[in-house]
Amino acid sequence: MLNTPQPGGRRLLAALVYAPNVDRLAIPLAALGRTELTADKLTARLEDYLQAVFERFG
Repeated sequence: MLNTPQPGGRRLLAALVYAPNVDRLAIPLAALGRTELTADKLTARLEDYLQAVFERFG
């Protein structure tokens, strides 16, 4: 049987996929007109999200 991560682990892994490439995520968002979502803003949102995951799932 495969050892699958718990819900908090899955959320953490999904969020960390974007962590090293926040700049690369901001560029297409800007091209779609979401210019307020700068790399700095996305980094702050990611950090807030990770904090919330840790608080909820320990």
